[in-house]
Amino acid sequence: RLSSNCIGPIAPRLTRPAPCDTMYAAVWCWSMSDGSPGQPIETSTRPRAVVWCTPDQAPLVGDVAQAAGLDLLAAGSHEKGRGGEVAKTLGVEHATAVRAALTTTACDLVWLASPGSFAADAAEPDLAALLTARTRGVRIATLEPMPATAFELAGTSWTGRTPAPAAAVRFVPLTRRAASFREAWELIGDTFGRTHTMSVECLGRPEHGSLGARLFAAMDLVLSVMGEPELIDAGYTGPAAGAGLHALPGETLRGLSGHLTANLRFADGRAAVLLCSDRAGVWETSATLLSPAGRLRIHDSGFVWTGPDGALTDAHQADAKNKSDDTDPGTRAIAESLRRLCDPAMPPESSPDHGVVLAMSQAALLSARTGQPESPATIQRLVAGA
Repeated sequence: RLSSNCIGPIAPRLTRPAPCDTMYAAVWCWSMSDGSPGQPIETSTRPRAVVWCTPDQAPLVGDVAQAAGLDLLAAGSHEKGRGGEVAKTLGVEHATAVRAALTTTACDLVWLASPGSFAADAAEPDLAALLTARTRGVRIATLEPMPATAFELAGTSWTGRTPAPAAAVRFVPLTRRAASFREAWELIGDTFGRTHTMSVECLGRPEHGSLGARLFAAMDLVLSVMGEPELIDAGYTGPAAGAGLHALPGETLRGLSGHLTANLRFADGRAAVLLCSDRAGVWETSATLLSPAGRLRIHDSGFVWTGPDGALTDAHQADAKNKSDDTDPGTRAIAESLRRLCDPAMPPESSPDHGVVLAMSQAALLSARTGQPESPATIQRLVAGA
């Protein structure tokens, strides 16, 4: 018989628990038929997750799940015949269909670490599954931009209904939502003034996501700080680039790999520069902003604001606990994003302006193909007329 006579500890909502802490809403006790107490049954509130990833991503997924406090239920892969391998590595059940996970599996989160061809070309059954998951209260996260082109987004399938499938999927991690970037905006706010120029680095390894993911995050950051650029002049180097080899990127962010640099020019004379790669060997996100108030340098573990006279104006570094944490920065960034997404106490976060960010990203890819500066506005006009 279940009895609530021995209510256990309830985690207070005033402070958020440590990343790997397990919270218990209540501890129920068995009572035997003779009235003697039995063993307590702990009811965990850890978010239950199903993940889709490649075999190469499985170790990262396990580390992220531990850091984010996720309870992994099942795992699969879009790589044919390798889903069982992923599930075995993670020590969970084998999930065989993304749509089933979205529409029927009892879980709190479906994490598409590698979505493969899912929802490519706005496949209607896939989009319907996303909406069903949203209706069921299941959160959906992906390491890759979905949709992956401005032309996909413009179709009525992604945006022409309420609710829109595009709003059901959360891209993680967005650089502007990282802890150090949020703290910089919250502490400094408008006091730094209008940014005249900025540089952004979004670097990672293939298991962290594609080059398209790093480019999307970088463009989203630039848009949030400086607005939409007038022209983008970009260069692309493939993973196997060598003397005499000039690889060209495709038109989609999906599956893009290699390195990309871009110079962004704004109509009012301001400028920005980007360096993005999924083959950097390390995870690193950083931005340097220049304004009449000096230089603001933001990185994975904090920020430093130096005034125009060279004096330190403000700074913030990770606390002692984080400094002693040897967890991969990419693992921490993804885990933090998933924790925030799954935390019901967190207020909803604004979604990226997919249309503009994708247009900026595609202008960069087009520039790398043509060798000429390209305009995001032109991409948006082409999309509107499609």
